Amino acid sequence: FPSHEYTRDWWIASLRDEAEGYTAYAGKYRKVPDAASNVEKALFYKAVKTDNLSDWRLYEAEFAGNGRFTDQVVDRILQIESKRLISLAQAPAASGFISFVKDFPESERLPELRDSIARQKNTSDSLVQGLEDAYLLSLRLKPSSAKISAYLRDYPAGDKLAIVLEDIPKDTLKQVQTSIDQPIVTGK
Repeated sequence: FPSHEYTRDWWIASLRDEAEGYTAYAGKYRKVPDAASNVEKALFYKAVKTDNLSDWRLYEAEFAGNGRFTDQVVDRILQIESKRLISLAQAPAASGFISFVKDFPESERLPELRDSIARQKNTSDSLVQGLEDAYLLSLRLKPSSAKISAYLRDYPAGDKLAIVLEDIPKDTLKQVQTSIDQPIVTGK
């Protein structure tokens, strides 16, 4: 592509300032190295326009922490996560827990939902089970020592401990070995 073409198209997209135009620009010039800066801006401005988590995640995936707007993107994702968490705490639903984990696999905030459910009077077993399933899914998607510790703290019976340990990287397991050994040794 000649430089005048991607520059002209960028000016048009930015003057129109519409999500669709930014999408079209990024799609057309994504593989043009000289247009990379404008593609980054297009993906960011699209996310700003739509405020859809998927658009914020697309920017995050494309620029993997090295983008010019990374801090703003991370902040916005955290704001969306907090809003979803508050909403789930007010109206908990097992399907909502799973959806939350799929949208925020890196989140280590499931204990907040556990605390919220514990404060409610008539908590169903299916709701508690749904949250445990969300913990397990979260561990499979993005394991961390904090998540393993939280699971073992919130579900001390460890009924599904073997499931938790499947496919978790060895370095993560080493970090929490003592926490894992305790329920196995004591049966608690």
